[in-house]
Amino acid sequence: MNRIWWWASAGLALVYLSIGALLYLQFRTTELAVHRGDVHGLWSFQRLAVEQFRLEADAHRYLRTPTAAAREALHMRYEVFLSAMQAVKVGTPHALMRGDPHYAQFVDAQEDFMRAGDALFEQAEHLPDGVALPLLDQLQLLAPVINELTLAANREASAGVDARNAQLQSQAVQTTALTLFLVVMSALLALGMFRHWRK
Repeated sequence: MNRIWWWASAGLALVYLSIGALLYLQFRTTELAVHRGDVHGLWSFQRLAVEQFRLEADAHRYLRTPTAAAREALHMRYEVFLSAMQAVKVGTPHALMRGDPHYAQFVDAQEDFMRAGDALFEQAEHLPDGVALPLLDQLQLLAPVINELTLAANREASAGVDARNAQLQSQAVQTTALTLFLVVMSALLALGMFRHWRK
């Protein structure tokens, strides 16, 4: 009889270890789902689209009035736009969209844009009329890429939130079921041991 109880206790210990491993896997899966559903990553793509429109507006303003103040404003807006482009290439935005073809297209297009922009601002302090046109040309090429990327980021973030919610709900159900199972197994073992020692 003692041997039977030893095997029963060992079997129950293995069950506990298996359940612990399963709970850890659930935790890792949920962590990945939560990371994918991080909607804060979407904000970086929205900011990129906004800064693109602002840069375009300042470039047109400089073409109309090519003053030193307008050039300085254009340069500042250009630097802010570069910062917005870099923000979507790291962290959560990168993890969110790195597998999307629109993201790869954006990475290539933004390199061309940066070369044109850097060449523009390496020129003399007082730029001649129309010098912002190359920048605008590159911006016009980049704009549809940013638009498609923003739409794709919206879809990916929405899908991520749905996956996160589904995973959290699934984990809640599984954890509840496992907890009830452990309670029943522990109660049966305790009852069996109690009856055994009474005999």
